[in-house]
Amino acid sequence: MNLAALGCHCLVARNSPWQLPLVSLDVAATACAAFCAAYACWTHELGPAAGSAGAGARGRGGKGDEGEAQADLMVAPAPRGSARRRHLVNMITWCGLINTSAFWGLHIPLMPELLYLGSALVAAVVVGRYVLRRRPFVGRQGAAVAALFGGAALAVAGPGLDAPLCRAGFGATVNAVTVVFVGCHVIMGALLYYVRQDLALRAAAVAAAGGGEAAGGA
Repeated sequence: MNLAALGCHCLVARNSPWQLPLVSLDVAATACAAFCAAYACWTHELGPAAGSAGAGARGRGGKGDEGEAQADLMVAPAPRGSARRRHLVNMITWCGLINTSAFWGLHIPLMPELLYLGSALVAAVVVGRYVLRRRPFVGRQGAAVAALFGGAALAVAGPGLDAPLCRAGFGATVNAVTVVFVGCHVIMGALLYYVRQDLALRAAAVAAAGGGEAAGGA
């Protein structure tokens, strides 16, 4: 997505034969990234929030701790077998349809806008609702969510900053496109960090369980 956008927006001339293929690739990659993020939320790929049972204990006066969060993660493993294969087939199928629409439907009125703007708006609603409802946060997921919404605010504000940036003399180097893409980078980085925080706790839970079994066997 980033390479295609860099090529079609910055490096390739408008009359270049590479312009339209790069535009199609940019549209397809953006729409696929948005779809995959939304699909992971729809299918609850990460499972229940880590520590959700611990949160109930704290609400009833219990302490709740990182150990409880790890135990909760062990209760809800990632999808396996047929479920994982079904998710993989669904993602490949839909991403294939998105790519076909982006490359073969580029000249259809509003098709590119429907793909990259429509998918981005749907993903923004689905992912935003998911991360806000999936509580409690573990590790530094709270910071990741704050960065996620900060990046979204920056991307939304980008078009409105175009004229002020031009008047300030930055139009040739920093414009609406720059601000929007920086916002998108922040969003993607925040999502990656959010997932990694969850996976780090899951890995710690598996390691702790393995260590406990080894000690019990000894």
